[in-house]
Amino acid sequence: MTLKEFFLVLFECASNKEATISEVLVRENGRVDWNVTFVRNFNDWELDDVVSFLHLLHSNFPFWEVDDGLRWNLRKNGIFDVHSFYDALQESPNVAFPWRSIWRTKAPRRVTDKALLQEVMNGSMSNKDGRVKDDGYIYMVLEYGEIDLARMLSQKWNEMDGSYQTIDENWLRFYWQQILQAVNTIHEERIVHSDLKPANFLLVKGSLKLIDFGIAKAILSDTTNIQRDSQVGTLSYMSPEAFMCNENDANGNAIKCGRPSDIWSLGCILYQMVYGRTPFSEYKTFWAKFKVITDPNHEITYGPVYNPWLLDLMKKCLAWDRNGRWRIPQLLQHPFLVPPVPAQLSSSKDQSCKLLQLIAETCANDCEASMLCCQLQELLSAMLSAPELLSTQPAIASQLLTSREQQCKSLSQMSKLCFQLRERLAKSERKIEDLGM
Repeated sequence: MTLKEFFLVLFECASNKEATISEVLVRENGRVDWNVTFVRNFNDWELDDVVSFLHLLHSNFPFWEVDDGLRWNLRKNGIFDVHSFYDALQESPNVAFPWRSIWRTKAPRRVTDKALLQEVMNGSMSNKDGRVKDDGYIYMVLEYGEIDLARMLSQKWNEMDGSYQTIDENWLRFYWQQILQAVNTIHEERIVHSDLKPANFLLVKGSLKLIDFGIAKAILSDTTNIQRDSQVGTLSYMSPEAFMCNENDANGNAIKCGRPSDIWSLGCILYQMVYGRTPFSEYKTFWAKFKVITDPNHEITYGPVYNPWLLDLMKKCLAWDRNGRWRIPQLLQHPFLVPPVPAQLSSSKDQSCKLLQLIAETCANDCEASMLCCQLQELLSAMLSAPELLSTQPAIASQLLTSREQQCKSLSQMSKLCFQLRERLAKSERKIEDLGM
């Protein structure tokens, strides 16, 4: 019986592709144990699976009973046919078997992205469009991103260089909300990314997608933190606890990383979106950054911003104490993203609708811009009509005015439509300039 026939995982990683099952079993002192030589050295991202695999092989000792049978300690009856190998492993609750590993002599270093992506595959992640496999390689086809957030921020700040402009808050809200929603998706699946930074958010057809799960790690179901053997992440975005992982705090408790570590990284990204640099950019060396980031008495410098809620939002993310940082569901409801809606808006209804009508008439020849204007008019009209409905249809008006979730959705939709309309009008203007009109 060959490895290829019955033990495919062993076959893929074994150095001797022609080996039979007997050749990878060693008989000594009446006991049979596994003796596997692997085809190559392991990458760091494979070690957890490899250790689990070796533990599985060497902590359970099979011995021959018949030609086609093995005795296995994990099975209640002790004997099973080798054809049931995978089923037996899968049924055993105490064994972590590396189903997610892809054993190839030239496996891409970041191939573990696939395992975590499969758990959170939706619109917030970089979608897997397809996979092609042959004898030597596995090809993963992903969505093509036009630009990442790091380059987009660099371009935006270069355009503003030398001027007295400040960051556009609507632009900031539009992308900040998408960033939060993407990270919230993996947090709900109990996954901590551990390397959040602008370069890991990719713009795909106008929407930000989260990428690079190379050092992401899942949180066990009965805990709130992950265990790290070393510091991981990008220095400028690493949380204090990420620098001090597995050390002890003042109370003698082990310092661990969890979702709050990602929140800190998000705070650094937001800070960079607002000011054009990271909070600790003036500290150039590793030790200088380490000293200030791990110092609980160090105060982050915040430049002046027009909106006090924006300053509050950054501070909610960059609290040194990880327990003091807001979680993503709270951040999505922060007043910067969901400003309070005044009860009396009807006085501005006519002016707002007239302005939209004027814009629609100006771009009457642009079907897409006209459609966006119509959608904005409908949404604005619904929101501004709520106070007038109080006397005639109080139940409907109450829903429109008091539902914070509804306010959030409406304002988010309006912000998105405004952003799309602005981009569309800017594109039309560039076309006119190119034509020399």
